[in-house]
Amino acid sequence: MAKSKNRDEFSPATKRAIERQARGHCSNPACRRLTHAATSDGAGEINIGQASHICAAAPGGPRYDAQMTSEERAAADNGIWLCDVHGRAVDAKDSKFTVEELRRWKRQTNEDSWRSVMHNVPYGPGMQASTPDELGRRLRAAASADLAVFRRTPKWPGTNVALTLTLKVKHVDEALSTRALANAVTTLDDLILVAAPGMGKTTTLFQVADGLLEIGNGTPLIVPLGDWATEGDALLVSILKRPAFNGISEQDFRAVAANPGVVLLLDGWNELNAAARERARVQITALKAELPELGFVISTRKQALDIPFGGTRVDLLPLDDDQQMEITRGMRGDAGAQLVDQAWRTAGVRDLVTIPLYLTALLSLPAGAPFPTTKEEVLRRFIAAHEQEARRAAALHAVALGFQQDYLGDLAVFATTTANTAITDSNARKSVASTARVLVDDGQISNSTQPDTLLETLVSNHVLTRSGDTPGYSFQHQQFQEWYASHYVERLMLQAVSDPATREKLKFDVLDQRPWEEAVLFAVERSARGDAIYKTACSAAIRAAFEVDPVLAGEMIFRATDEVWAPIGAEMRSLAEQWHAPGKVDRAVRFMITSGRPEFADFLWPLISHANTQVHLPALRAAKRFRSSVLGNDAPVRIAALPTEIRKNVLHEIASHGGIDGLDLATAIAKTDSDPDVKATVVDALSFRRADRHVADLLADAGDATYDILAEKGHLDDIAVDAVQQELRRARERRKVAGISHFQRLRTLVHAPVEDDHDTEITEIVAEMEIDRKRDGEMHLLYEARKRYPEAIAEGLLRRVREHRNLFYGADDILAAAGFVLEDDALLGIAVEETSRHDDRAEAAASVLGPNAVGRLIDAYLAAGKVVRDASGKYNQAAGDRYHDLRARIGHTPGASLVAAVQARAVSADNEEIVQLAELFSRETYGDEERARPFNVEGLAAIGVLAREWAERMLAAGDEKRWRVATIATMMSHAPSVAHLPLLKSMLDDNLRRYRAFREKATASGWKDRDAVHEAQHPHMHEYQRAFLAINAPETAALMREYLTDEHFGELAARVLASQWFEANEPKDDKKFRSGEDFSRVEERREARAVDPAATSAEAEAIFDAIDTLIVDGSTDAQMKLGVALGVVGSRLPHGQRDVTIQKLISLAPRQTRAALLLSLILSGEDIDIKLVADGIAETFEAAKKETWILTQSDAYQLRAWWRLLPFATPVTDLPAIVRGMPDAQRDPRMLEEMVGGLNSSCSDDAEGVTFTLAEEDPRLYQNHQWRATALRFGTVSAARRLIDLTISGALDGKSYDGWHWQRELGGLISEFSEVRAYVYDLLKDGPATKQLALLSSAVAEDPGTDGVLMLIDFEMTAGRSFMTWQSIQSAVTEHVPAENWEGAYNVVPVPAAELRRKLLAMTSSGGKDDPAARCLNVIDRLRDEYGAPESEPRHPDLASGRPWPILTPDPFAQWN
Repeated sequence: MAKSKNRDEFSPATKRAIERQARGHCSNPACRRLTHAATSDGAGEINIGQASHICAAAPGGPRYDAQMTSEERAAADNGIWLCDVHGRAVDAKDSKFTVEELRRWKRQTNEDSWRSVMHNVPYGPGMQASTPDELGRRLRAAASADLAVFRRTPKWPGTNVALTLTLKVKHVDEALSTRALANAVTTLDDLILVAAPGMGKTTTLFQVADGLLEIGNGTPLIVPLGDWATEGDALLVSILKRPAFNGISEQDFRAVAANPGVVLLLDGWNELNAAARERARVQITALKAELPELGFVISTRKQALDIPFGGTRVDLLPLDDDQQMEITRGMRGDAGAQLVDQAWRTAGVRDLVTIPLYLTALLSLPAGAPFPTTKEEVLRRFIAAHEQEARRAAALHAVALGFQQDYLGDLAVFATTTANTAITDSNARKSVASTARVLVDDGQISNSTQPDTLLETLVSNHVLTRSGDTPGYSFQHQQFQEWYASHYVERLMLQAVSDPATREKLKFDVLDQRPWEEAVLFAVERSARGDAIYKTACSAAIRAAFEVDPVLAGEMIFRATDEVWAPIGAEMRSLAEQWHAPGKVDRAVRFMITSGRPEFADFLWPLISHANTQVHLPALRAAKRFRSSVLGNDAPVRIAALPTEIRKNVLHEIASHGGIDGLDLATAIAKTDSDPDVKATVVDALSFRRADRHVADLLADAGDATYDILAEKGHLDDIAVDAVQQELRRARERRKVAGISHFQRLRTLVHAPVEDDHDTEITEIVAEMEIDRKRDGEMHLLYEARKRYPEAIAEGLLRRVREHRNLFYGADDILAAAGFVLEDDALLGIAVEETSRHDDRAEAAASVLGPNAVGRLIDAYLAAGKVVRDASGKYNQAAGDRYHDLRARIGHTPGASLVAAVQARAVSADNEEIVQLAELFSRETYGDEERARPFNVEGLAAIGVLAREWAERMLAAGDEKRWRVATIATMMSHAPSVAHLPLLKSMLDDNLRRYRAFREKATASGWKDRDAVHEAQHPHMHEYQRAFLAINAPETAALMREYLTDEHFGELAARVLASQWFEANEPKDDKKFRSGEDFSRVEERREARAVDPAATSAEAEAIFDAIDTLIVDGSTDAQMKLGVALGVVGSRLPHGQRDVTIQKLISLAPRQTRAALLLSLILSGEDIDIKLVADGIAETFEAAKKETWILTQSDAYQLRAWWRLLPFATPVTDLPAIVRGMPDAQRDPRMLEEMVGGLNSSCSDDAEGVTFTLAEEDPRLYQNHQWRATALRFGTVSAARRLIDLTISGALDGKSYDGWHWQRELGGLISEFSEVRAYVYDLLKDGPATKQLALLSSAVAEDPGTDGVLMLIDFEMTAGRSFMTWQSIQSAVTEHVPAENWEGAYNVVPVPAAELRRKLLAMTSSGGKDDPAARCLNVIDRLRDEYGAPESEPRHPDLASGRPWPILTPDPFAQWN
């Protein structure tokens, strides 16, 4: 009894819980025996199970943990259910059954139990976890089922027409379909889908998801971000809780997403408010870090580009004519086609039908409905028709009593005010309840309906939808929300006419807030077409908007009417005139073009007609969309009168960046233009816009000259107009007959329609063209042509070879890749032809030869080899050149042909010829690069068989020269196989035996026997080592262990073992050309060694076992030397605790070998005493007294080998004294660079201080780039402050001082550390009074942040010196986010700068050239124009201040570009 009191036993309830968790089965995965059953007669029970303790219930028991409490020992978490056999086993103190092992059993039992229930998998010992492939299939099936659920929601697009996108990479625009994007989405990494409202962002994501599933190359998971924002769940949780993913755990998801193929499609970044964006940003960042292979596609509006990751930007293009018509006929047939045709002919609507939302809304209007003329009217009529449908009308009247617009309007106002598209359930109920109270108080209704009933009715019968799994609501499209919110704006506009307070509310709450833009524009379109009071309100609202943001006012003007413009036109023109700097492209130009008003034409024509492209092109691109109406009614005449080059540019820009009106104008002018080049230029722009209708119109009367230009350019393949394509074919024929250059013909064919067959013509062109390797453009065109016509290019090159024409670089590789295998005497003749130099035609001919021809080439090679030396042994230079030329040409032959040719000669070849044949297989194959001539699997196997046969023949001879036998070992290294090992061992043993004999003979002769000395000087051991290195297998390792104590091969054998360990355990070094030793992982290895000092490796154990036998007392010098050499290799591996052996090796090692041994110890994580290094340095200096070359030749490499150890020895604080004690010549900073660089990787906290101490004692280091780089890389506040102080003191000045580079480096430090930034700002508190302080100010300007910008502006205002640049301001208000799949490319993302803009406005004065704060604000505005602005950032810098912005004076710093 006493014993049981000391035990923390399980209670009966706990035992039952443990048994239930295991489903009554033994938890040993190899057993899983059922432990509970009925007796044979069914009258009783058999129970052979028990609840065992993982950590023992009492002291002395197995796995007892004294740190646990009694409650923890008696808890179910400490129990595991086992059958009686395994229960007794784990309680028997067997060391095999560790706590970790038992917990692994329990964890696996729980997982398998869950899987068995969820997926109906039989539970038992054979049960295994789902493979990644199985999990991937389940996740893909769930994604497909989830997409089917979306297909039944209102969010699903009503059309299947594939939209078109533009991929933006490195300033290149490439059009592609959603299908093509789906095909590439898993290889392009992350994508950012950008589009204007209604363009089809959601549609695109659904189409991409559909495409991914259909193609089968990915698993798409859609997350409507607006819905997600109403939930409290993480992104993954919100996906996996959807019914389609039932049974898929987050662990399952992560297992699949660890590999490429899973893509999260995040829809509607612009629909999130600031708080939701921050939530999303944190979660996305975490997912990207945890699952680097997980792909992301995120959609957003152009105004919201603050995406939390870099990616390739993809812009949605407007619908082209064909897409419009395809959607139209699908929805309404011929009646729909008539509607679209009417839209094309209606100003104000022709642009709308390029937007999917508005096209479908237009087509949804009932037959006979009045034709709308604005975006607002399209939606208004669509919603009215929607409400008037009988069933909906009845339901809305019964519940909403006809006041649905009031309820929906207030919901829209709430969502827009919070910059969101989703409304939580509680907020939605509060909103409709509030609306109902207002209606009751106003006497409109007598009793309010329950909020839930109202909301349900609006969801069932209107444009409201439920969002997310957490109850919440959103509008079917954000544009519906904005349309409903526009009624609130319109009411404010009306009240603002007579109420100054409301006018201020309109400006502050609506016009100044970016999320309200679309609602404002809807309100303008509607009120501008209302009665007089509405028009007056609209005019007043535009005036108010100009005070907030003139560009917004310009957009409102464009959406308004002439009646609205009339009372304000003169005022707007006057304001623009005050603001505009004549002759410069400033923001006033953006305002004027945005407005589209012809009254501004006289301001713009001087810019647009300017002869300098740096003026007229930026002017045409100054606004988001060029509105051609701004040019005035006489634009056609004035454009037609422009000089040809300017006319071409103007029309091209109008066609490229204008709306449909711009397309019409450019087409009409170009159609009547007499210059075919002008016509062709406009056609180029139209074709990129996919404006087939306009292209056909322009070219209807075009002459041959225009088509000839277009045929040469070759960009009209996608124009689906038969007449155009027919004329283009005729033009190509004319060009061919006219004898145009081969390159012009080739250029035309490269861009010809894909379906056309031009192979014969391409072959002819390539065969006959003149090739000049210096003309890069022509070479590039050939490679482009090859992508499309690979066979034709190869055939043409083959003709060039036959006809002895010159070739371009890489022609032989193209022929080899084409896979020709030709038995052709003419080509063979070219391949064997004697030439006086490297012959690319001969190599190209060799690249296509078949086995017989290659055999004859080999015969010529063997014959040439026999005459390289004459009978006396004299070398014949010409014969030698011929021999090596033939060998080089054989190196270009197809792998299969070479193998077959050698096989045919293998039996008859003598040993000398065998060596020559074996060397042919040692050619480099360059991995997978195109210039490779790789051997296939069968070929490698055949080479291996030949190698073994030849090895046996040579060994059988008994006296074959060692170098010849070693050649076979080299051959084996190029076709590695475990099957080689027995013969390699025999060959190596023979080599070792004979090598020892030669050394003994040479020694006996006093090293005078020339033959013996020659053999003794050439061990031929590395050839065998290379073969063993290539055969990376356990059998190789076992064989190498046998040689570790061999005097001549032991070290090489150890290096083979070490190589196998590194290959299996170390990450691949991606730096192909590393100079010096890599110390970057020393700290990591030192930490690992501290955690487990006994950690070792089988390879190191074998090596150290051999060492122990070699360095015992009485060993020979050779054995001791080998023991030390093995120590250098073995110490580099994890080797456990070998202190005694290592100390003995250090004592035995000669000076330079000792440096290598200490280096290995450092690299393995050992801590070494700096005195050992200091002694080695002293010994080196002592040796140099007799051998002066040690210090004067090869950069004193022996000394450097010791210096580089110093940063890693303990204590590193002794390093400066060691350096101080060296002669001046050896303390030259250049000599110390590797040591100084190593201080960055030192594990000591003192390394930073040592770095600065070295320079303090020898200021020459301040001018050394390696010292500066080291000091910068510490990346600490203390290092940064020291560098700042050195800069201020002038210590870093000097001839080698790169001020601009150092300025950038300092700027990075200042921006990185807030403490350093505060320190610098304190130093600069009195301004940049010295040269060094001015440099510090310039450093701040590299990445200034808000406070830095304000400080530098203050300097300029007080001292008159400017430090700010465009880049300085850009860094303060944007971020550069690298594009993940494109090296060197990045996305510029806006970041909020409300505080900076507010403070800058307070510092402004006249706005002229002496107003740096205004200049800075102007730059910020231009950056916002170019890259967008954060949604949360107000339009005006500080409306509450009452200070005007912009200051209506010409911007003296306005740029042309």
